[in-house]
Amino acid sequence: MEMKAFVGTNEFGEVLHIAALAAAMSIKNQSMVVKIIPADPREEKISVEQARRFLAKFGVQAFQAKSQSSDDLVPGKTTETIYQLLSDKGSSTTMRIGIRDAFRRVCQPGSDSEAAGEISKLFGKGYKKDKVLVWVRKNHEGGRGMSEDALKQLTTEIKRAGLVPVLAGDKPTKPIARALNLVDLQRGYYENDESYVKQGALLSTAQKLGVFASVGMMSGGMDFGAFLGIPTVNITPSKTSGDANKISDRMKALAEVTFTKNVGFSSADYNSGNKGSSLPRVVIQQAMSHINDWKRRDAEPSGWWS
Repeated sequence: MEMKAFVGTNEFGEVLHIAALAAAMSIKNQSMVVKIIPADPREEKISVEQARRFLAKFGVQAFQAKSQSSDDLVPGKTTETIYQLLSDKGSSTTMRIGIRDAFRRVCQPGSDSEAAGEISKLFGKGYKKDKVLVWVRKNHEGGRGMSEDALKQLTTEIKRAGLVPVLAGDKPTKPIARALNLVDLQRGYYENDESYVKQGALLSTAQKLGVFASVGMMSGGMDFGAFLGIPTVNITPSKTSGDANKISDRMKALAEVTFTKNVGFSSADYNSGNKGSSLPRVVIQQAMSHINDWKRRDAEPSGWWS
C-alpha cells in the first residue's frame, strides 16, 4: 500500500507528524509519497529542502509540487491515521517504541558535537535527572499559546518541586529567573538544511544530560521530543478544564503512539491572547502530577508507559 500526503512550508510540526506516520507505516511494510507545497514567503517556517531531506531519512519520497490532489492525506489528519494503523495492529507499545527508535536513528546526538558541548556547559558536569523542558509558545490562534502568567505558573511549580526548568521553543517575553535556556541553540539551526536533524539531536542530547520530562501547550515542536521518547505533558483544549477525556480525537490519538500524557483546559478558563491569563489550578496540578511521577521512576519510559 502506498499513501499520498502533502505538507506546506508553513507547517513545521506537520513534517514531524508525517515522519512519524512514515515510521508507523514502515512497521507495517507500507510506503508514502509526500508533496511539499511552498507557502506564502511571509508564512514560511521551513524550506522545501529542509522538509525533503528530513522525510527522505524516513524512506519517504518527497518532492515539491504546486497543489495537492483529492486523494492526498491532508495536514492535521496524520495523527488520526497513525491511530487507525495502531488500532489495526493492536499494540500501542510496538508503535510507540517503533516511532521513537526511528526518530532516534535519524537524529543521532553525535551529529552535532558542538551542540553537545554547549548543552554540557549549560547543564553543568555530570548527569542529574532534574531538568524539565518547558515549551514557550507565543500567542496562537484559538488561544493555544503560552501567556506570560502561564509560563510563570509552570516554571514556578517546577522550581518548587526542586527541579530545573529548561526553556525551549519561542523566546519568552520576559526572562525567567533560575531557568536554563535552549532557545538560542535551537534558533541557530533554523536556516540549516538539516534543521530537523540538528534540533532532534539537540533534544536527544538534552535528555541524555538530565532532561526527563517536557511540558507545554500543544505544538508540533513539542511533539518532536515526544517522538524521540521524552515523556511529555501536552496541555491542550478541552470542553472542561482538567478532563482529558474531553479533548480532541487528534490529541488522544497522538498519546496512543507517543510518550505523551494529555491535560485539558477549557477556553472559558484560559486565553493565551491575554498575557495575564492564568491556567486553571487543576491543569497545573495534573501536569505536575505526571512530572513528579516520572521523576520517581528509574526505568526507561518504554518499560512503564501506559
